[in-house]
Amino acid sequence: MVFALERDPSLYYLLFQGEEITDGSAVAIKCADLSPCVHSVDGEDVHVGGCVHSLAWDPSGERMAIIFTDDSPGSELVAVFRTRLSPILELLPGGFVRGRHGELPVSIQFHTQGLEGTLLAVAWNSGRISFVLHRFTQCPVLPEVTSLSHQYNSNYTELFSI
Repeated sequence: MVFALERDPSLYYLLFQGEEITDGSAVAIKCADLSPCVHSVDGEDVHVGGCVHSLAWDPSGERMAIIFTDDSPGSELVAVFRTRLSPILELLPGGFVRGRHGELPVSIQFHTQGLEGTLLAVAWNSGRISFVLHRFTQCPVLPEVTSLSHQYNSNYTELFSI
């Protein structure tokens, strides 16, 4: 289980052994520092990070998406991470999803049924919904991420990788 605390720019991981917790002795481990930082992407400085508003983890355990709180840098972005569960939890930067100018993400959800990967649905404060397909590969190189967008008014959702 991965979770965030209200005023803490971190993610924590709680590992369950077996089917049930019986003695309450599990310990949460800090697994990611999401403090604000600057990434250079295609010559553009991207300011992102802070406290988590919402997170979604795809059912296969391959991708995690995070929305930051409105007062955080990059609150207009959805941060996407590649994840690995074994032998330990790893979070690797995968890129960002950005909507149209002025849009903020309000909800995220993954869907995997019948896909060779996972589909990230992003609901924006404008009422628009976009979909981003993530294809998984079995090779050791990082998988390519393809952006697909289905909108009611415009055909613009930007995905870029770091």
